[in-house]
Amino acid sequence: MIIPRSWFPYAAGLLTGGVALTVVWLALHHDPTADLPPYHETVAEDTLRTLARDPSVIARGRTLFQRNCTLCHGTAGQGLNGPNLRDEHWLKGSDLQRICESIANGNPAKGMAAWSAAMKPDDLHALAAFIASLQGSENGTGKTAEGTLQPMTWRGKP
Repeated sequence: MIIPRSWFPYAAGLLTGGVALTVVWLALHHDPTADLPPYHETVAEDTLRTLARDPSVIARGRTLFQRNCTLCHGTAGQGLNGPNLRDEHWLKGSDLQRICESIANGNPAKGMAAWSAAMKPDDLHALAAFIASLQGSENGTGKTAEGTLQPMTWRGKP
């Protein structure tokens, strides 16, 4: 008995393969944070500055930094393909509210992911506190400064 060849199995295979490739492409190229509204820091700057002076908050921020940020900013914040975080130059502002927003919203144009979906606000605050603690530690070995000179004048004040 001869079974006639049908185009249906081939067409079904092509269709299934095309759908699978489309799903894989979307998974690789869709940024889930693109659907999130921009993060706006609601905690007052004075409160964030108090947190930035707390050694336990800074230590938690250091752990988060080591886990999430060293690939781009280096192990000491010296900057690799991301900016140097030890100098007094900032791309989006040196106050802690802007630093929290910068971390949360990322900087897609420069390749920085938005962390708002992966970090709670307390983690963002701790990370900003650690970054603030790096100020003044630039020793000439870091990446060339980027952004605008904006010293954190409040750091020396209680």
